[in-house]
Amino acid sequence: MARFTNVAPAAPYADTPVVASRAGHFWIGAGERGPMYVYWEAPAEVTKPYPIVLVHGGGGQGLDYLGTPDGRPGWATLLVQQGWVVYVVDRPGHGRSPYIPDLLGPMGPPLPLPVLKSIFVPASAGAPLVPGDDSAKLAGRRSERGLRKAQRADRQRRTIRHGEIARS
Repeated sequence: MARFTNVAPAAPYADTPVVASRAGHFWIGAGERGPMYVYWEAPAEVTKPYPIVLVHGGGGQGLDYLGTPDGRPGWATLLVQQGWVVYVVDRPGHGRSPYIPDLLGPMGPPLPLPVLKSIFVPASAGAPLVPGDDSAKLAGRRSERGLRKAQRADRQRRTIRHGEIARS
């Protein structure tokens, strides 16, 4: 599992292969849900017949597909290295797409601290995350599922690096 620090690696790009590609961005729509930012990248030689569109979920953003927190290439980069044209979107109101309350409605209240901790902080030995909070067991199960998901994603990345597109 990756270990995160406040120190940037000396050369995060050192292990990344050099790939000649074209890249750009554009905006689409301004209708019912508001404008959406789209980043695109294409290899110098496109070898795959169809483009791939990567759409983030939940509260994410398109940048989630461009790289990992520890500096490894993301799905978009890996797919371009395999010869695919890739489009990465920021859904309206997320990432680089603006949040327009008149179109998307009022923003909801922030999540309470116990809820945020249950999502993002793994429980240690079943101890409560917040005094009086008994959601530690649920958070532990969530972090185990997250770990299995990350391990599956790493296996898929290795498969892509060896020339095959992984199927889940």
